[in-house]
Amino acid sequence: MRYHGLPTAQRDTQNRIRRGRLRGLAFFDNTVDALSYLRQEGYTIVIVEQIEGSKVLSEAIFEAGKSYALVFGHEVKGVDEAALAMGDWCVEIPQFGTKHSLNISVSVGVVLWEMSKQLMPRMV
Repeated sequence: MRYHGLPTAQRDTQNRIRRGRLRGLAFFDNTVDALSYLRQEGYTIVIVEQIEGSKVLSEAIFEAGKSYALVFGHEVKGVDEAALAMGDWCVEIPQFGTKHSLNISVSVGVVLWEMSKQLMPRMV
């Protein structure tokens, strides 16, 4: 008999994921394959990274009715070059001081907040 530390429902979900039987999820071997799939599905790929030519987040325009795939990089290494090349556009979160990186959870929250400020009034 095997004992598990997870509740039955969670354990069953994990088993379905391992077997590839959880509907609505797609698994990819690398970021480029995932972004290629999303582009084919009609997503606009937005890279969140501090690079030359990126827009300041507050100047980016997110349009209602469009689907967006947000790509965040490693706190130190950033977004992979191959993924950068696949982006439709790039935004950066303005920062002050000498340290120019944020924790991923903070970065995601800031970008989603800006998106929701722009998109929520149009959704009503």
